[in-house]
Order: sequence, then C-alpha cells, then structure tokens
Amino acid sequence: MFRSIVNVLVVVGVLAATGPRLPAQQPGQKLPQAAQQAKTAAEEHIKNLGYQGPLRVNWIDDAAVKKAFGETQFIAVLFPQYPVGRQPPKSLKVANVFAFEGAQLRTLTDAKDLETYFKAKLPAAKSEGDTQNAAKAFLRLSQDVYTDGFYQFESATATAKMVEQASVVTGRIAVKPVGGNKGHIDATLKFDADGKLQTAQSTAKLVEGVRPICQALRLLDPDPVIRKMAERDILVMGRMVRDYLLEQRARVGPELQRAIDRVWQQILDEDR
Repeated sequence: MFRSIVNVLVVVGVLAATGPRLPAQQPGQKLPQAAQQAKTAAEEHIKNLGYQGPLRVNWIDDAAVKKAFGETQFIAVLFPQYPVGRQPPKSLKVANVFAFEGAQLRTLTDAKDLETYFKAKLPAAKSEGDTQNAAKAFLRLSQDVYTDGFYQFESATATAKMVEQASVVTGRIAVKPVGGNKGHIDATLKFDADGKLQTAQSTAKLVEGVRPICQALRLLDPDPVIRKMAERDILVMGRMVRDYLLEQRARVGPELQRAIDRVWQQILDEDR
C-alpha cells in the first residue's frame, strides 16, 4: 500500500486543510522537555507578533552547540518563501535563530547578532579544542540565519592557529550538492590570550538549486513535457519539498492529490 502524504499528516498531527499551522519538528519525533519548552516559547512569541502564516520551527540538535552553551536551547525559525514569499514580522527576518535561556527568549536574526551573542555568552576557551568547537557551533547556527530552507549542510570543520599570543580559528560548513544547491559558509573566530572571544565573522557563498514554484500543480498538465519537467523538479528537491507538497495537496482535488502522493512515494522509495 502506498504511504501517502495523508499518512505523514496523521503522524505529525496536522490536518490537510488551508490556513496557518506550525508543523512538528519531524514526523514522530518527540523533543526533550527543555527543547519542547523552547520551541513552544518561540511559536507563542511569533503568534504574539501577529503572524498567522505558514512557519517552520525546528529545534537545533547539535553536539558542538550543546558543548559550547550547555543548557541553552536554540530554535531555528523560518518564514517560507516558496512558492510564495511570506513576510516576517518587522523584528524578524526570513531565517532566524532563537536562543532560549531559562524563561528568556532572545532572537538572533543575522550573522552580526550571532557574533554579539557569542561574544557575550561563550565561556572562555581553555584549549585549542574549545576554540575549534566554538567555530563549529558558530557555523552550525550560522546556517540557520543564511538558509532559505532548501539547503542541506555537511558537518562543519575548523582549524586553529596561534597569531601573536591569540588563537585564530577558521572554519567552513559546506552545502551538500543536492537539488542543484552548492556553496559554503566560512567563519573566522579570534580569541585573546585568556581564551575570550574577540570577534566571530562569517561569509556565505550559496548558490540556489531547484526551488518549488508551481511544479505540484503541473503534474497533470495536458503537455507531457511540462508534466515530466514538473515531476523531475520535485524528485530532484526530494524530502526538502515535503512542506510545499503538503501545502499544495490541501488545496487541490482528489486526482491531483493522487499525483502528488505518487511522486512523494517515489521520493521515499528512492530515498531522495
């Protein structure tokens, strides 16, 4: 029996209907209590800002981040831009990171915010390993202020060297070459002789691959070439296109729903 997108909806507890929703982190994944508390706080904050559209809210589960900041929970918040761009509230950007410390929620909307946060909150490094871990944590959080939701990233790498009694760490996190995406994010962190972070800067060179525009609505197009192109694009995007397919499926009739289910099933079967 085909596993349709309806089954995915049941697992995450989201009804296939139009209107705003806050999707779960992953189908069937139960978050730790502290992470769930942070995620709920982020969702409530955005609701209080008056936003009512689609939203992606995910817990950042990363070993380097945990080692650097202990009990602080980090939540990635993305306002989807495909197939239609959603305007975030004025205090936020398309891609954001929320830091949840106890009952306090802090929003980090760009690389400069991340640098300010790291300089204020990162404990002094006691070893070269600490400086390298800090760079990996910085890169991991950076990907969630640079992304549009369709990039997948490799693990971060970092190398430290001594420069005039200070430690300079350079790192990179590369984009997985999936769906036509490519590029990387580079970072440089500088620590003084006491291990205190002085600067943390990043640059992103990202090249977009295929993005969802109207492909799901063209799966039954009268022109076989258009049908084939639409299906190919969806398959190339793979699992990253799940939320887009769910949104489009909720708006169309049974015949097109079956076509969407068929392509989604192929994505699952081929592990795309």
